[in-house]
Amino acid sequence: MKQQCDQLLRHVAVICLLLLSSLAAQPQSVVIHHIDVGQGDATFIVARDGAGNISRTVLIDGGLKRCGQTIINYLTGTLHITHINAVIASHYDNDHVGGLAVILTNAVGIVIDSVFDRGDILFPHPAKGAAYRTAAIAYGNRRATLIPGKSLVLFYDNTGGTHTIQLSCLCVNGSVYNPNGNFNAVSTIANPDENDLSTGFLLTYGKFRYLTCGDIGGKHGQQAGTCAGTYGCNFADLETNVIGQSGPVSAYKINHHGSRCSTNAAWVSGAKAAVAIISSGRNGTYKHPRPEVIALLQTDPDMQAYYMTSEQDYYQRLGNKGVLNNPHQPAIDLSVQKETNHVDITTTCNFSVGAQVYTIN
Repeated sequence: MKQQCDQLLRHVAVICLLLLSSLAAQPQSVVIHHIDVGQGDATFIVARDGAGNISRTVLIDGGLKRCGQTIINYLTGTLHITHINAVIASHYDNDHVGGLAVILTNAVGIVIDSVFDRGDILFPHPAKGAAYRTAAIAYGNRRATLIPGKSLVLFYDNTGGTHTIQLSCLCVNGSVYNPNGNFNAVSTIANPDENDLSTGFLLTYGKFRYLTCGDIGGKHGQQAGTCAGTYGCNFADLETNVIGQSGPVSAYKINHHGSRCSTNAAWVSGAKAAVAIISSGRNGTYKHPRPEVIALLQTDPDMQAYYMTSEQDYYQRLGNKGVLNNPHQPAIDLSVQKETNHVDITTTCNFSVGAQVYTIN
C-alpha cells in the first residue's frame, strides 16, 4: 500500500461499481468509486441520467488529512468533477474526515452544495474531527444533521418506473431504523464509541442494493456483549440490526476496514452479497483486514469475491476469493447493463468485474 496519498493521482486504486439500467430508453447509471486512501475511507458516487449527464454526485469521507488535496486533484483532474451535491462524513475519526476538512476548505474548482454529518449529538470528549467540524460549520445552513430514514435521491425515474437511484440512511448516532416506512428505532446504545455513531447508507437502484456503513461493529463468533479487542475497542453490535433491517444486498463495503470487531457472522450471512470491498492499507498497529473477517468471507457460500483497494496483501491473509487492486489500472469497473433480451434490472441483472460476471436474481 502506498504510504503517501500524494501518489494517488499517478497510482490511484479505485473500485468502480458501474451500474447501467436495462431500459433502452433510459440507460441511467451510478458509479461508485472506492478510492485508495490507504488506511481510511473515501467513496465517490456519480449518478447519471438517461442522456449520460451527471444527475448527482456524493462524496462519503475523505481519508486522512494528507489525502485531501490528492482527492481534489483526482476528482477534478481524472474524473473532471466540478460539482459535488453532497459531502457526507460517516463519523468523526480522522481517517474518515481529515481529508474532508481539506476538501471543504480548499476544493478550488469544485462547487459543494451541502454537507451532511451526524451533528453534535453525543459528541465525545476529547472531541474528534475538530478540523472537519470547523470546516463544516462554516457552511452554515448548508450543513445538515442526518437522521435515520432520510433519503437522498440521486436520480428520479419520472416515467413511473422503479429505476430511481436512492441513498437511504439506515443508522446514525447509534440508532438503527427500518427503511421501509417504520422509522422507530430498533437499536440504541449508551456511552458509545465514535465508531458506534457511524452513518450507514443503503443505495438502491432497481435490483441492485449496496451498503456502506462507516466503522460500525458487530463482534465475532460466540463472543457475548461488546467486542473488547487488543486495542481497547469496546463497540456495540450494530451490524446485526442494520443487516436485519436492510436484508440481502448485492455488494457492500466492509465495515471498519475489516477490523476484528466488525463484519460479524450475522452481517455476512444476512447480506448474501456476491461482492465485498475492503478499504484498508498498510498499518502496523491494526493490520486490517483481520483474519477473522477474511475467514468469514472465505466460508460465505454467497460471497464470490472480495476486492481490496490496496495492491498488496501486506499481512498475507487473503484467500482464493480475495482480489488485489491492479496498480497499473486506475479503476476496477464493476458494471451492470441491460441484457440482450431486455430483461428489466428489477427482475434480474448481471454485473461484472473485468471478465468475471455476477448475477443478481
